[in-house]
Amino acid sequence: MEVTEKTHLKTGEEFKESLRDGREVWYRGEQVEDVTTHPATGGGIDLLATAYDDQHEAETRDLLTFEREDGKRISKAWMVPRTPEDLASRRECMEYLARETFGIFGRQMDMISCTQVGMEAFKHLFEEDNPEYADNITNYIEYAGERNLM
Repeated sequence: MEVTEKTHLKTGEEFKESLRDGREVWYRGEQVEDVTTHPATGGGIDLLATAYDDQHEAETRDLLTFEREDGKRISKAWMVPRTPEDLASRRECMEYLARETFGIFGRQMDMISCTQVGMEAFKHLFEEDNPEYADNITNYIEYAGERNLM
């Protein structure tokens, strides 16, 4: 796997490790010790981890990530489209993730980010009603992009 030097991208293993944080998870009355290996959750997590790994692969890197103005590479899930080409590129990223997960994950790396990225388009309305909070949208997009959040 090729890893870019100037990046804010996790690998699949780093994603899995981030889930081993002491969270308490229960499934059918049984406490799940490790969601990454449990039969009910491990397979899905493996699919999502593959999407993280695909961000580093030469064939899919540009499909799933982009280079910010500062030269750092982040997930396209957190890209705020500024041109029709950006929007088409973001859609291609979402289509790829849906195909790779067989369309069974509604909440993968591109889902939640759509809300925040969409709010950025209407930031001017937040500035009118609550100017003291308007920058929180932009700040969160940057925060999440730099942590490769899902």
